[in-house]
Formats: sequence, structure tokens, C-alpha cells
Amino acid sequence: GETGTGKECIANAIHILSGREGNFVPINCAAFPEDLFLSELFGYKKGAFTGAFNPYDGLISEAEGGTLYLDEIDKLSINNQAKLLRAIETGRYRRIGETKFQEFDVRIISSVNTPLFDPETGNFAINKPFVLLRDLYFRISPLKLSLPPLREWALEDKTRLIHQIIYRSTDGEKTISVLPRDIYETLMDYPWKMGNIRELRNTLLNYLYTEALIFEEDFWRETTLEYRAGGLKFPITSDVFLELKGDPRKIKFPTFDEIKFKLVDILKETGLSKEEIRKILDISRGTVDNWLKRKR
Repeated sequence: GETGTGKECIANAIHILSGREGNFVPINCAAFPEDLFLSELFGYKKGAFTGAFNPYDGLISEAEGGTLYLDEIDKLSINNQAKLLRAIETGRYRRIGETKFQEFDVRIISSVNTPLFDPETGNFAINKPFVLLRDLYFRISPLKLSLPPLREWALEDKTRLIHQIIYRSTDGEKTISVLPRDIYETLMDYPWKMGNIRELRNTLLNYLYTEALIFEEDFWRETTLEYRAGGLKFPITSDVFLELKGDPRKIKFPTFDEIKFKLVDILKETGLSKEEIRKILDISRGTVDNWLKRKR
């Protein structure tokens, strides 16, 4: 499933409903450097390598009798995939620095956020930046689930989701009824391609706090945004904050004064007085006058 479709929630639900008594242990495979993954997964004995001052049982031991969830498994290096495959096939593993094998009883659930196969050829997608070993794929995928993106959900399911997000985020004080009809319909029609459920949640929370409906892709686009400050609406363009183009190592981050300097004109266009602008930006009246003169 795509990013934000609830893969870890589904994996945890499967674990809970399975009746397995061990822990549910999620691992983001993309978060580990190649040389650290195996030590985190299998554990190590004291003195196995520099810095191993105490023995560590490993995540697979933590998941004993339970479920090990391997998110973004295709981000593992080929070497680590091969060693993971060997452990799954034999049901045994060795901690780093030990010679004795240990058996384990763990249910393994794994996930990816991009298709592994080219739908036209039926072969592994050759343009993917990461590769999953065929042997590992067929070992871990006797049962496959595809989680639909939020844009493919039925309207009634989206409505229930929005209600739950609002209800839980406000400790039961608010429900979906707080949304005006036009806001509700906009949320229903929006595709949520950047983050699905996670993106919807962030957008809803922002609306509940500010009463401004701002979508992620609009926020970073070169366009005029609707922003609220102290009950006032005024347009702000993304280049007020930062121009995210070119080599990121050469980006010059603006100072607070540079941002305020750009905001003076924007606030002036809303009809605010110089005194009101001074209070909003926390600058002196003389600074407001000088900046407005420089902009003429």
C-alpha cells in the first residue's frame, strides 16, 4: 500500500486477532544502516564488536511468540535480505559473536509502499531503486493484501474516518458535524496522493486549530495560500519563506527580519494600519516606515 494507507495498523490488527501472546514488534527497514540491521534484528553478545559493552537479545527475540512487522522490506540490502531469508527458511538464527543457533517462533508480516512488479510484463519492476530477492519474496508472501489508497475509499468509509479523527483528536468534544458542508465535500473529493490517511489527519487538525483548509501540495507550491492570523486573512506565497530550488546545499535560509520585511507589504494590502502591523510583527513603528519606503 501507498504511504499512509494504514499498513502498520492492519499488521497490528492481524497480530491482535491472531491470539499470539508475544509482542508486536514493528521495524522500519529503511531506517537502519546496512551494517546495523543484523545486529538489531538478531542481537549480539558482549564484546562482539567495538561498542558492544552489554549483550543485546535483538528484535527477533523481543517478538518471540508474537509478530515481527518488517516495513519497507525492499529497502534492505541484498546481503541482509539473504541472511533474513536463511533465518526464515531454517527457523534459526545466531546472535552476532555467538556460535550457537537459536530457534524462534515468530509470525512475519512485511510491507512495501511501491509495486514490486511491472503490471504489463508480470516481472519485477526493473526501474525500482530497490530490489527484493525473488526467493525472499516467495518465502514471505503466501498471503498478500493490497491496501487501497484513500482516494479509492467509499464515501461512507471516508466519512467514518473523518469522524473518528475529529472525535479522537478533540477527546470526544467534537464530531464531524463541526465541518461546514463545503469543507466536507472538498475533503471527500480531494485525492490525498501525498500521504493518504496521514495527510488527511494533518489537514483536519490544521483546520480544527486555524479554520484554514490548507493541503500539503498547495502549501509548497508557488501559489497564493489562504492563511489566518488573529482572525485576519491575507495572501502569502511560498517564496516568502524559502525557495526550494537548485542544489539544497546552497540554499540560503532567510532570517526572521527578512521574512518580516516581505510580510510588511502583504499586511499593508489587507488594510491594516501601521500600528497594527507593528504589533503583529513585533517591530518598531520606525522600522515599519523604513521598510515601506524601501519597497516603493
